[in-house]
Amino acid sequence: MSGPQILELTGFLALGAVAGTVYFLLLRQSVVRFVRHGATLQAVPLLLLRVGAAALVFWGAAQAGAWPLLVAAGGVLAARTTILILAGRGP
Repeated sequence: MSGPQILELTGFLALGAVAGTVYFLLLRQSVVRFVRHGATLQAVPLLLLRVGAAALVFWGAAQAGAWPLLVAAGGVLAARTTILILAGRGP
């Protein structure tokens, strides 16, 4: 792999990490709205935003190829692990 390819994959890793962080923070807000407030209608826009943004990120990564898609998914998983550790529920 050349330097530009590694730089491109690093960008997709960062994109996946940011998308994963936003995804899981929005997931937390949706759960809070469901459980504490019983506000299903307030949680639906967060659900649509969360799923739509994730689909857009993964679609864009897939357009760039298999490696960018794989690296972006790794970024999302890294964000998930980090958020679980920060919440006290991780390994």
